[in-house]
Amino acid sequence: MFLRALTRWSAVGLLLILGCAAVNAPRAWGQDADIARKLKNKIAPVYPELAQRVGIQGVVKLQVRVLKDGGKDARVHISA
Repeated sequence: MFLRALTRWSAVGLLLILGCAAVNAPRAWGQDADIARKLKNKIAPVYPELAQRVGIQGVVKLQVRVLKDGGKDARVHISA
């Protein structure tokens, strides 16, 4: 009886300790809201002259995934 109660309280204590550790764990780099990110280089988009005269416009979404080896996988979605 004593051993069962001791085991149960030990398990509860361990869960409390692990729960507190999980809640208070430090965040990964880049997750802090107060980090000011700097733009490396800015490239102005080129609006084709013909499209500008005719009034063609649309939305371009660029999705980039950084791979484990540092490479990139980019996809472009264009909607008019």
